[in-house]
Amino acid sequence: MVCFGCMKVCVYLEGKGLIRTGGVRTAYNNRIKACRYGGMEVSTSLSDQDFDILQIEFPGVNSLFYAKRMRKKGKRVVIGTHITAEDFRDTFVFGDKIFPYLRRFLKFAYSSGDALISPSVYTKKLVLSYGVNRPIYVLSNGIDPEFLKSANRKKKEDDGFVVGCVGFVTRRKGVLTFANLAKRFPEFTFRWVGDIRKNLLFDVEKLKGIPNLQFTGYAKDIRKEYEKFDVFLFPSYEENQGIVLLEAGAYSLPLIVRDIPVYEGWLHNGENCIKCSTDGDFEKALEEIVNNKNLREKLSRNSRKLAEQHSLEIVGKKLRKIYEEVLSSNSSM
Repeated sequence: MVCFGCMKVCVYLEGKGLIRTGGVRTAYNNRIKACRYGGMEVSTSLSDQDFDILQIEFPGVNSLFYAKRMRKKGKRVVIGTHITAEDFRDTFVFGDKIFPYLRRFLKFAYSSGDALISPSVYTKKLVLSYGVNRPIYVLSNGIDPEFLKSANRKKKEDDGFVVGCVGFVTRRKGVLTFANLAKRFPEFTFRWVGDIRKNLLFDVEKLKGIPNLQFTGYAKDIRKEYEKFDVFLFPSYEENQGIVLLEAGAYSLPLIVRDIPVYEGWLHNGENCIKCSTDGDFEKALEEIVNNKNLREKLSRNSRKLAEQHSLEIVGKKLRKIYEEVLSSNSSM
């Protein structure tokens, strides 16, 4: 019988040495912290199998082997659904070719646990559409309270206006929209922070001729980058949540996003963001934020509130309840 008061969780990320950046790595780091904020003991190594729950963050082959092995030993296995075929399709240059095969693999992989945790209702619907028959809980990836506390923009009055974005440089993230907007607003600096892997993702050499468009590559200290931004423009076509939106919100940055299903229910147009469908919409939104001080300040206040609502202190308590329910269930699937 499990003692809920002394629950132990192993949070496992296969290929941790390779997955050093990006949303999956941030989600993994946040899961560990959420467990601790939820009052649980955490390990990250499978060598010590004295745990009640194995939390898998990436559905690799080794992870599925351990999932099967741990379930045979009577331990509960929970898998985070950070990977979908849909977001993979337009991220990698070969994504379209493997899309149908990845759907089938993910159906198998996500059926290997006792329960799943999706970062959004939208992702839950996608996973269900693969034919997965497991309980799926929806829980935000969250944001570290320490990140919230330290978030402070230090821009000077004479600093130029900077439109920022954070993420891998890919078509899926909307890099072409970002570049088109840089052409449209030559008086502003457009700064994209994130990994550039032209052979796998996107060749930014095609965009080097735009003088006010900057690609920084990976930034070791992302906080210094958020401090430079005046607005956060995130034109991504496909997300499972969008952790960077919470990070930008921590810095009280006005948010401009593409109007896609994943934001339904938590991002509200005109309240904590501006939603856009076309490049023309993004142009109008940017002009409105620049010229309308009241709107700009309103979006800034509400983006900060949004981030605070996703603090890992809150997420950790919800995560604990999920694990307690999983441990109490009689899973035999």
